[in-house]
Amino acid sequence: MLFIINSYFIFRYDCISSLSLGAGTSREKCVKILGIINTAFPPRYQLGKTKIFLCENLHQLLEEARFAKLNRLAVVIQAKVRALDGQTGFAKVS
Repeated sequence: MLFIINSYFIFRYDCISSLSLGAGTSREKCVKILGIINTAFPPRYQLGKTKIFLCENLHQLLEEARFAKLNRLAVVIQAKVRALDGQTGFAKVS
């Protein structure tokens, strides 16, 4: 069992959700984030007043989803920078 403070959990795993979490308590936001990952499995977490307690397997799933999302975003940024660099290089030659 692993525990994370609710505000840190939201800060770290908010990038997984493609939707805006909007207004609500930190507890509701945590449940929304976990709902994205934890759809096919029975609940493997418990919410306390200030902490969320996760099973190790669920934590691994969250980390893998976060890594995949950040990796996709990094590839998009790199592609945009390379395209811009190619365009500016072409403009200097012309």
